[in-house]
Amino acid sequence: MEWWLVGKDMDIGTREKLSYIRKLLKYSIKLTRYLRRIKPDYGMTNTVVFPHLAISCKMLGIKHCWFIHEIPDVTWLNLNPIFEFRFIFRAIDKLSNKILVTSRYAEFHYQKVMTSAKISSITQAVELPITVGVDVKCDRHTRYTILLVGAFDSNKGQMELLQAVKRIVAEGKDILCYLVGPDVGFMPKCQNIFK
Repeated sequence: MEWWLVGKDMDIGTREKLSYIRKLLKYSIKLTRYLRRIKPDYGMTNTVVFPHLAISCKMLGIKHCWFIHEIPDVTWLNLNPIFEFRFIFRAIDKLSNKILVTSRYAEFHYQKVMTSAKISSITQAVELPITVGVDVKCDRHTRYTILLVGAFDSNKGQMELLQAVKRIVAEGKDILCYLVGPDVGFMPKCQNIFK
């Protein structure tokens, strides 16, 4: 899967945009096959640069939350977006039921370009309100399923998710957790939680 960001020196023309859209759809369709197999209740994307899970969730009618820990004009000074950030933020807004950001500053920044009612600022653990649309009826599934897509990195949330899953299991609840993404050195630490 490719980011919708490229190097500052790369020329982004119509050809590059069409090529990216083709690859984006190809990988999103592959991801829908995987999602049909594991049947997650909710999808969560944890970076601005990968729209694949959000698109796949939209195709399948799965609720999606976008966790954004970056502010593009500060984070990626050496990169250009394939599409204008205005378009990217509109896509994030349309593809997500909820948008979580890591600070009040980020919340204020994104409220200018996305539906402010969807945006919530979190700085520690968060409990999403029932109004997000989570099915609170326990009889829908015998097991709750979570999928987190992102590189295994210390700032991507895998460790926090695994600690939460461990607590849920300790309370006797059944949960299935999938972590999908390339290892950039953090996977062994995640695996150690369950050893």
